[in-house]
Amino acid sequence: MKENAITRRQCIQGAVGTVVIHWENNLKIIWHYGYWTGISSLIIKVPEKDMTFVLMANSDMLSRASHGIGSDSDITRSVPAEEFLNGFVFGGAELPTEPYSL
Repeated sequence: MKENAITRRQCIQGAVGTVVIHWENNLKIIWHYGYWTGISSLIIKVPEKDMTFVLMANSDMLSRASHGIGSDSDITRSVPAEEFLNGFVFGGAELPTEPYSL
């Protein structure tokens, strides 16, 4: 796995697969994923930044492609999670301020 801005400090396994991680930069990352035949999901909440990332798929590949997500507390096993964290939580990416339309 490539180096990234994420540094873990403490992890607490919560109820029914919810994981709370306290990061060195004093952020709390709360995450949970779901996986079943034909469906998968990933939810990441960063209360200190008032951010929530929700990803749902009509495929089990969201979790299956994440190489063991849920087997430990390493949220960076998920490529979408790592991109969200590095881009928006730890990086300088900003969400659009204007409503988006096609």
